[in-house]
Amino acid sequence: MKSIGRIIFLILLCGGFTFSSAQTTVAVADFRNRSNAFYLDSWERAIPEFLVTELSSSERIIIVERSQLESVLTEQALSMTGLIDSATAQKVGKILGAQFVITGSINRVSGWTRIDAKIIRVATGQVRSEKVRAKSDEYLNEMLELLANNLRNVLSGEGRYREKLELDTYPTTYFLAATVGLAAVSAISNSAYNKKLDEYRAAVRLDEFDSKYDDANRLNKSRIFFAGLTVAALAGTIYCWINNLSPEEILANRKTGKEQIIPFLATDKPGSLRAGVSIRF
Repeated sequence: MKSIGRIIFLILLCGGFTFSSAQTTVAVADFRNRSNAFYLDSWERAIPEFLVTELSSSERIIIVERSQLESVLTEQALSMTGLIDSATAQKVGKILGAQFVITGSINRVSGWTRIDAKIIRVATGQVRSEKVRAKSDEYLNEMLELLANNLRNVLSGEGRYREKLELDTYPTTYFLAATVGLAAVSAISNSAYNKKLDEYRAAVRLDEFDSKYDDANRLNKSRIFFAGLTVAALAGTIYCWINNLSPEEILANRKTGKEQIIPFLATDKPGSLRAGVSIRF
């Protein structure tokens, strides 16, 4: 039996046996600004451009070129924002040969800036939602980092799905380094002052008193100055540390049913075997 197994293995090997991971084809459309904040209009194209870059880094995801997507939309007399509709996304996705279309919107809800992404399965029109939100719209890059991570996980199974991204917004490390450095300078200044003070007290000639006194007085002012800076830096360190105990958060909200990851084997041509996983929403 072992010899038969070896023979079969050699036949497959000589016949061009290959093993590769399944790939998913995705088209990324624009995101529509549904908030009253007009300055978020720039996000409508910034978001898909970022997602295209991040998702294309995965070997399991093939991204349809934006120019190709725009060309199809022009031919079909459609707009990017029209892809928010599942039926339209299905139609365009089939023309492009995409398995999924990603689109979405930008919103301001209860003081939170939110990005809603919709993953539309072209074959069925089924929709899965992925959301990220932050208290400040200054965190666009961080929001997109979390969104791209979760989209990549959903589409390819790569990485780990993350519920949130914590941001240490206060520079505790810099203040701590400044505190240590200033404390060292203060110690050196204090040591130099004490040395000059001892020299002043030990002086026996009248002409030495003035020069020793001036030197000691100058060093005394320096040590007080650096001590003050050290205290200020220490206060800054404590302030930053306390605030970082409750860091700013970028939150992800998943609103769908459970997905299934199903392994499969398939043949593309004689002598070729393809293996991978399919994700069922």
